[in-house]
Amino acid sequence: LAAEMRLERARELVGSEDLVVVQYPGRGVSGGLFDVEVDPALPVDSLVRVRLASVRDDATLVGEAR
Repeated sequence: LAAEMRLERARELVGSEDLVVVQYPGRGVSGGLFDVEVDPALPVDSLVRVRLASVRDDATLVGEAR
């Protein structure tokens, strides 16, 4: 049930913007504590504004840097 609720919430965020901390190449965490796939060229430990473009089946959001 928790996984379904998390996926539902992630789907609601698609189309919005959020700040993401890049934790390692290609992956970060949003202000809402969701995993976010980002451009692997973004520097680790950077804070970037992204548009949340889509969501994967595991509730990982896909972000596009703004």
